[in-house]
Amino acid sequence: MIYWTSFSLLASSKSEGFGLNPNILEANLINILLLLVLLVYTVGTFLKDTLFLRQEQILQSIEDCEKRLNEANERLAEAKSQWLQAQLLFEKIKSQTKESKKTLVNLEFQQANDDLSQRFNNMILSLQYREDQVFNEITKQVAQLALHQVRSNLQKQLGKTDQSFSIDKKINRWGGH
Repeated sequence: MIYWTSFSLLASSKSEGFGLNPNILEANLINILLLLVLLVYTVGTFLKDTLFLRQEQILQSIEDCEKRLNEANERLAEAKSQWLQAQLLFEKIKSQTKESKKTLVNLEFQQANDDLSQRFNNMILSLQYREDQVFNEITKQVAQLALHQVRSNLQKQLGKTDQSFSIDKKINRWGGH
């Protein structure tokens, strides 16, 4: 429209100065209007088609983004589920480790206890054996002392010949020297 006004102003300025030219044919007003209508119709259709294609592309892009968002949310949910499963597995392994450690400690304690019991029993047996040896030695020494005392008493009471014969006979019978 600005062109039309400028054009009509220019057309009228040739003859008298500035003013409006009321002659439509001389000002090419119909041609300008036809060009404007044709331009609006052509550009409008082109713009409508272009805008419609752009709108479809944008909608398609939005749908693709929503689809990727949904897929990402699904992967996130799956990852969270796997994370929870991993935590449960970790806790299970941790409790099994504690239980195994407790069992090993109890087993080591039981083995140490059994080992100490065995050593104690061996010491008791060793002491009993040593006690039996000492008792046998003491018994043997008491018997030798008793024999010696009996021999001395017999020597005093019997004569020398009777005494040595009787003593030798009894000693041989008892297993002496």
